[in-house]
Amino acid sequence: MKTTQDKRFENSTERFLAGLYETKYVGGLGQIYTPQQIRSKMLVKSDVKSTDVIFILYNIEFIYDLRNHDKSLITFASDDPIRNKIIEEWFGVKTILIDGKNTISSLKEKLKNMKFDLIIGNPPYTQNID
Repeated sequence: MKTTQDKRFENSTERFLAGLYETKYVGGLGQIYTPQQIRSKMLVKSDVKSTDVIFILYNIEFIYDLRNHDKSLITFASDDPIRNKIIEEWFGVKTILIDGKNTISSLKEKLKNMKFDLIIGNPPYTQNID
């Protein structure tokens, strides 16, 4: 059972993560924050195992949710150097910087020969990305 302090920490972390998007501190594509309830459902349905190699596209909040997963098994990609720096420095996860103008082509090239058990993201649906 979660204590009041645990809930308060989670709420403040959620506010902080959402604030990164709301204040436009992080740029590039992927400007929509995914609420914790939706992320939890996605991760439960994905049945994440401790040995899964995971690729996360754009969304910092999923890195937070997987903070107890082996960092060497997670790769994060975005088209924003600030977002990638946050992931590297705060969470210790390796990142890939992708070209925001040729997103699909850039991803194909940079992910060549890489394999993942799970790919997670909430990519932009309203912008033409390729």
